[in-house]
Amino acid sequence: MLAQPPVARRVPKRRERLGIVWTDDYAWLRDPDYPQVHDPAILDYLKAENAYFAASMAPHQALVEEVYAELKGRIKPDDSSVPVVARPATGNHPSWTEKISFSSRPAKNTGVA
Repeated sequence: MLAQPPVARRVPKRRERLGIVWTDDYAWLRDPDYPQVHDPAILDYLKAENAYFAASMAPHQALVEEVYAELKGRIKPDDSSVPVVARPATGNHPSWTEKISFSSRPAKNTGVA
C-alpha cells in the first residue's frame, strides 16, 4: 500500500497587486534565492515530496526505462535543443541560453536529492 502524499502546511500571507488582494497559503514555499533553496522547512518538504514520488514510481521503473530508451533512440545524438530566452536575475533584457546537446544529457533521470 502506498503511503499518503505529504501535505504542505498552510501559512496565510496577504498579497496585493494592482489593487487586487488575495491570500497565498503557500507563499512560504518560495525561497527568495531560488533556484538555490536554503530554507530548511522548504528543503524538508521537498525531500518528503521526492520520497513520495520515488515510492509511487518504483513499481513502474521498468516501464519508465523502456519509454526513455525508446524516446532516446528516436533522437539523433547530435540533435540540439532550440535556444531558450532566459530572463537574467538583474534587468529585464532577455538573453539566449546555450543549446543543449541531447547526447550530453544523463542516461537516467535520478530526480532531486
